[in-house]
Amino acid sequence: MPEYDYLISLQPHHTDRILAGEKTVEFRRRAPAIPNGSRLWVYSKRPRGRVEAVAKVTGLLRDRPDRL
Repeated sequence: MPEYDYLISLQPHHTDRILAGEKTVEFRRRAPAIPNGSRLWVYSKRPRGRVEAVAKVTGLLRDRPDRL
């Protein structure tokens, strides 16, 4: 399967919590169609304005927030 790159843009405090292991779920209004094996680049919005992490996608959960 080909590997793709995707970028997710977050507020810096959310990026910090993800990197600290405190935040393990990211809710989006529209579920992205990102295939397994893709690279997900985590971009922190201003004032940082930079990519701070990269992860390999192993799966996505799609459902209503009250069911997740």
